[in-house]
Amino acid sequence: MPIVVGTGAVIVNEEGRVLLVLRKKDPERHKWSIPGGKVDPFETLERSLVRA
Repeated sequence: MPIVVGTGAVIVNEEGRVLLVLRKKDPERHKWSIPGGKVDPFETLERSLVRA
C-alpha cells in the first residue's frame, strides 16, 4: 500500500478570523473545512496548502 501524505492548516488573520474553504470534492462536498489535502510527490507542505 503506498504512503499518502496529507496536510491541513489553521490560518488566522490579525482580527482572529479563521480561513475556511468550501470543499469541491467528496467526502464532505459543499461543506466548510480548513485548507488542506493530499501532498503530491516532491511537493512541499507549504505548496500543497497554497494549492488547496
